[in-house]
This record gives sequence, structure tokens and C-alpha cells, in this order.
Amino acid sequence: MKRFPLPLRIALLLLSSLAVTASAEQGDGGNGGPGHKPHGFGLRPLEKCLGSIGLPSDVQAAAQGVLNAGKPTLDSDGAALKAAHDKLRADTAANAEQSVLGQDLVNQNNARTKLDADHESIKSQVLSKLSDSQQTALNDCMKANAGRYMGRGPNRDQSQPQ
Repeated sequence: MKRFPLPLRIALLLLSSLAVTASAEQGDGGNGGPGHKPHGFGLRPLEKCLGSIGLPSDVQAAAQGVLNAGKPTLDSDGAALKAAHDKLRADTAANAEQSVLGQDLVNQNNARTKLDADHESIKSQVLSKLSDSQQTALNDCMKANAGRYMGRGPNRDQSQPQ
């Protein structure tokens, strides 16, 4: 079995211990307690802007169809990412070997990459349904409301809990 070089093993161990420490400081370990901030549906800002830029009903229905079809994919990707993260945390807590922790980090990064790729794929499918002027209006809305629909950013609603 080929082993990771010592500096890499030390870096992986430190990274995983920092992740566990940061997660423990979030409240009840990031499992939905007082310090947990839910992320929700990742395409929510896109969905909100699609509803606010005044698209014709047929274009709106086509774009909404793409979003609805993509939700199960993003849900399964999110579940895979959570499972990979939970395995990393469990292995770290069990003082697993560095090679196991390294593979857990690789698996977590692969799950995140797949989630990001599927997110971009759905977004590009939605954009393909729009004309150039509609795409410009959508992009302007997304920039103007950056973070607003996710509970972050400069345009955050004052009614949302902080």
C-alpha cells in the first residue's frame, strides 16, 4: 500500500481536526441546533428572480419545469455530500488512519464537485430557455439580490433572523 508523505498526512490530520472543531463550535455540532444555518434549495435565488422579471407564461413554465426536474438531482447530491462529510467526522472522531481520512476528504470533495456541476448544468438549461434580453434581466436581478434569498448579503431582508 502506498502511503501519503508525512507532510501531507500532517496537513490532512490538521485540516480534519479543524473541521471537527469548527463544526462543534456551531451549536450542537452542526446537526440543526441553535448555531445551524440551513442552506435549502441552491437554486432558490434563480427561481425567485425568474418569478420577478416578468417572463411570458410559456417561458416561465419551461424554466420552472427545468428547475423542478433538477431538484431531485440536487437533493441526492446534497445527501451524498452530507454522507461524505458525516463519514469524515466519524472517522476523525474514531482517530482513523491518515489514509482513511485522506480518502474521506477526496470523497467529500468529489461529492461537492458533483453538486456544483449539477447546479451549473441546471442553471445553464434554464438560461437556454431564455432570450438574450431575458438572460440579461435575470443576471441583473441575480447580481442585485446577491445573497438575499439565501439569508446573506447586502440586500438581506430585515425580517429574517440573524
